[in-house]
Amino acid sequence: MPIRKVITGRSNPREIRSHIIPEARPTREVITGGAHDGASSAARVSAIVLAAGEGRRMGSIKLALRLGGKSLLRHVVEAALAAPVDEVVVVLGHGAAELEQELPRDPRVRTIFNPEYATGQSSSVKAGINALASQAQAAVFLLGDQPLISSRAIEALVSAFRSGHSAVVRPRYRGTPGHPVLFSRALFPELLQVTGDQGGRELLARHQAEVAMVDLNLESPVDIDTKEDYSQLVRKLPDLEKL
Repeated sequence: MPIRKVITGRSNPREIRSHIIPEARPTREVITGGAHDGASSAARVSAIVLAAGEGRRMGSIKLALRLGGKSLLRHVVEAALAAPVDEVVVVLGHGAAELEQELPRDPRVRTIFNPEYATGQSSSVKAGINALASQAQAAVFLLGDQPLISSRAIEALVSAFRSGHSAVVRPRYRGTPGHPVLFSRALFPELLQVTGDQGGRELLARHQAEVAMVDLNLESPVDIDTKEDYSQLVRKLPDLEKL
């Protein structure tokens, strides 16, 4: 799988502020500890942004749509850059040339083109894993159509992994499991076997007993799948920016 381009330079990532103050609440199931505590802080964690889908219901290059002056995809990538990850691999497919121009210039960002994007999300999961740095011990999988993802949610997952090294780390937003999901390198071989549009759902079910949940005082980030989803988010944005 060829890596198309390494994007270099610097940026000032800024995330859209959520209307809920982010707060990770440890529970009995949650692995706690700081990202810089002891030797475990050396664990290298990558972010993989799945951004290759066709977005058929939108009727355009969905991830290039603007929100607060930036594309949907750029919001997600900037959230990843604001978290303590070692690299951000963006998997492109439909509309790759246009979307590549939307990305921030940062030495941690790399793009990979998935020529099989039409076969389903699993092909992008595989492309992302195959493009990771060899030292990566885990990967956080982010959806390119969730522009309100909080960098603090990503940071909470990375911190939990670095302190406990669970096979899977997943956020729970006010009691509801959601995205993104972190998978350790131990599960990469299984992820490379998924097919169709399943992504990591099958693995989550198979390894349910190995999932560490991180409770967050946040609303779950919404997917932008339709024109109505996008219109609602645009209407909501002024209220978000006031907080």
